[in-house]
Amino acid sequence: MSNIKSVLRNYQKAAKTAQEKQRQARELYQPDAAERECARIAAWLDGERSKAQAAIDEDRKGRMKALDDWKRLDGSKLTDDVKLLDHNLVTVEQFSGMVEKYSENATMCAALARYAERRNADARKQAGAGTVPESLFPVGIVPTAEAKAQAISRTAAGAYSVIGLIDNGFSGFGGGADSPMVDTAIENFPA
Repeated sequence: MSNIKSVLRNYQKAAKTAQEKQRQARELYQPDAAERECARIAAWLDGERSKAQAAIDEDRKGRMKALDDWKRLDGSKLTDDVKLLDHNLVTVEQFSGMVEKYSENATMCAALARYAERRNADARKQAGAGTVPESLFPVGIVPTAEAKAQAISRTAAGAYSVIGLIDNGFSGFGGGADSPMVDTAIENFPA
C-alpha cells in the first residue's frame, strides 16, 4: 500500500501545481485568456486524477489476485502444529499466537478456524443451555478471504476518498490539496 501512498502524494502534488498555475494565469492574463489557461490546467489535472484512480484500481486488482492465490487451500501447507489441533492440545491463550504465526497460510487458518469452532461448540454444550462458557476461542481473529477482500475494498475506497478531499475540499483545514487534513490522511494511510 506504500504504492497507494505514493500515488496519493503524487496526485496531491499535481493538484497543488494546478492550483498555483491557475492562480498565476489569473494574475498574468486577461480574463478570457486566463479562463482558457485555467481550463487547460483543469483538463491536465483531470488526466492526473484518472492516472491516480487507474493506479488505485490496478493495486486493488493485484491485491485481489494475490488473495485468490492466498485462499487456495493446499494440504502441503499443513504443518505439524495441526497435530496439536487434532488432539485438542491448543489452549485459548496459545490460539492467538498460532493465528498470528499462520496468518499468511490460508490452509492453516482454515484448520485453526475449524478447531476454534469445534472447541467452542463443545464448551457451549458442556456449559448447558443458557450458560455462557468461561473461555471461548476467538474465531473472529482468524484471517479469512472475505475479511481480506473487504479490507482491500475499504483501502481502495479510502484512497478514492482522499482524492475527493484533495479535489473537493475547501482550502484550509477541511480539505484541498494544501490542507493539513489531506496531509494527515495521506501520512496515516494504511501501510
